[in-house]
Amino acid sequence: MERKRLDREPAAETPLPHLSPVMHLPAPMRDVLKRYGVALVLAGLALFFRGVLPLREGTAIYQLPIVAVVLSGWFGGRGPGLFAALICATGILYRFVPPANSFELPPDYALGFFIFIALSLLLSEFSAGRRRAAHALRVSEERFRALVQFSFDVYWESDAEHRFIRQEFSERLAEAPAPGGEIGKRRWEIP
Repeated sequence: MERKRLDREPAAETPLPHLSPVMHLPAPMRDVLKRYGVALVLAGLALFFRGVLPLREGTAIYQLPIVAVVLSGWFGGRGPGLFAALICATGILYRFVPPANSFELPPDYALGFFIFIALSLLLSEFSAGRRRAAHALRVSEERFRALVQFSFDVYWESDAEHRFIRQEFSERLAEAPAPGGEIGKRRWEIP
């Protein structure tokens, strides 16, 4: 009797809820999590591979972590670059600077460690500047395209010999030629 009632109930047909809470986050938050996640993975991989390499204790400490900082900053900007630098600096200090497995910084390694910190900060800032410039260029290009689309029926650019190198036509223009059909021709060569 109980089994028949359970088979007929509509509750048995309800789908399972989404198990991933990340899917319900807004797009900007997912982007931030992705950028910081990449920084975490890159820093972890750099420290892991440095630990696996058969090198003497206290040698070749900073090469792989600095690559992780640069790639994190390039991909994610200043914040993820600094996050990767923090993870790498902590891992280096704890695991690779003798005495290992302690946060003690001997005077022999202090200069190299502080140079790594300074270089990480500088490279993160350069990477953030590159990311800002790329974003500004993208926004400017979108603004330019919108201006062209709403202001003119035809927009063209020409080289020093007056040949068309770029043409854009509005959707409102009914008799627009095929895209790219007039590139390389001069204005007076087109009927």
